[in-house]
Amino acid sequence: LVQVAEGCGKTWDAEIMKPPLFEIILEPKATVKLGDTYQINTEVSVPVSEIGTINWTPSTGLSCDTCLNPIAAPLESARYVITATNKAGCEDSAPLLLIVDKRVDVYIPNIFSPNGDGENDVFMIFADAKSVVKIKTLQVYSRWGELVFELYNFEPNNPSLGWNGRHREKELNPAVFVWYAGIEFVDRSGILYEGDVTLKR
Repeated sequence: LVQVAEGCGKTWDAEIMKPPLFEIILEPKATVKLGDTYQINTEVSVPVSEIGTINWTPSTGLSCDTCLNPIAAPLESARYVITATNKAGCEDSAPLLLIVDKRVDVYIPNIFSPNGDGENDVFMIFADAKSVVKIKTLQVYSRWGELVFELYNFEPNNPSLGWNGRHREKELNPAVFVWYAGIEFVDRSGILYEGDVTLKR
């Protein structure tokens, strides 16, 4: 109702438009293997063109901390929070717990046969190259404690960097040998593996 000084008035119907709800929708929890990346997929309830600011905290391990869908490559489990505002000034936030699975795939065989047939001729270390930085050390000993092979600071999965069953240029007889391997991962942690391997001819 609008009324003027003389007492006359007029009524108009008016509809007040409620602005659309500004909301961030994010998967609250995810798991990524150590060395892998995770594509964050964030949804918003308004067109992307209406977003004013975006901020991720912490920014550690993210490809971008001011974009909607960064790629995460964390070395430790982390709780990320995205906070965004639209151009109307409305703000919303959402958390993401990203768990880093540090179980690294490392396979070290317990038997090999260096007989030149092209199969299993080399004692070597197999590992997920995305998770393993390097093999810091590999040492192989005879049952009498003699060091018969050693190699330092090399990458896994390379047959040319394995043991061919020889010592001092001579083929060793079939036997069981003890080995130790120090492996460094992308998060700079390390594990000392040990075991034995059977050499067959």
